[in-house]
Formats: sequence, structure tokens, C-alpha cells
Amino acid sequence: MTGVLKVMDIDLSVYNQIVYRLPSELTPVRYRLYLHPDLETGACNGTVSIQFQLNAATNLIVLHAKELNVYGISILNMMARMRIPIDKYYLDETRELFMIELKQVLSTNKAYTLSASFDCNLNSLHGAYRSSYTDETGKQR
Repeated sequence: MTGVLKVMDIDLSVYNQIVYRLPSELTPVRYRLYLHPDLETGACNGTVSIQFQLNAATNLIVLHAKELNVYGISILNMMARMRIPIDKYYLDETRELFMIELKQVLSTNKAYTLSASFDCNLNSLHGAYRSSYTDETGKQR
């Protein structure tokens, strides 16, 4: 899930407006998600690529995230084939939101792609997790 909030002049009070629903100014077009789990240890790493368009200009992208270590973030203007400079990004653990503040404002009616890598642990019951069961022969699967 992704969303944006129009924040031309960064003001911390604006962040408090986002509780659990993402802003609706961003329209995802395509997702590509790759996961590489280690089912023995529960460790997992992956990458995500989200192609999106904007309905309103913004310099803040907001994503849902819980118990993820996100890194290697890039945003690409697909038409110009140019990277968009990122000012900073961080996880708001209380609201389970990942904020990406950009150094420039993204325009409407253009295609962008957000790419990121992440690490997570599959031992909790949040998001993707590992599980097992015992079949009728008593074998654990």
C-alpha cells in the first residue's frame, strides 16, 4: 500500500494527520515483490518495485511498514529516466508508517517507480510469516 500527502513546506503537525489510512493522492499502477526467505532461521530479505502516478503534486511518500528494515530506496521519473533526490526516510513505528521526504516536488500525470530493499523476520505473526503443521502421518511440514 502506498500514498502521499501534499507537504510543500515540511511541518511536523502534518504527519499527525496520517493515522492508519494512507493519503489517496498516489495511484499504484504495478507492484513487483521479490522475497528470499530462510525458512530455517526465519530471516528474510527482499526487494519491491512500485510503479505509481500522482493525482496531486507532493514531496512526501507514505507507505505501510511494520517490523521492516528498509534500505536502498530510489525513486525514478520513468519518462525522463532520472532519479528523484531523497531528503530523508524513516519508519514511524508507532503508526507503522514509512515516510520518504523528497528534495523536489513530484508532478502529476507522470510515471514514477519507487524501488527499495528490505530485511524482516518471519518469526512474528505480522505480514508474511512462517508456519508449520503436522499431517495425518505425524510428519511436520
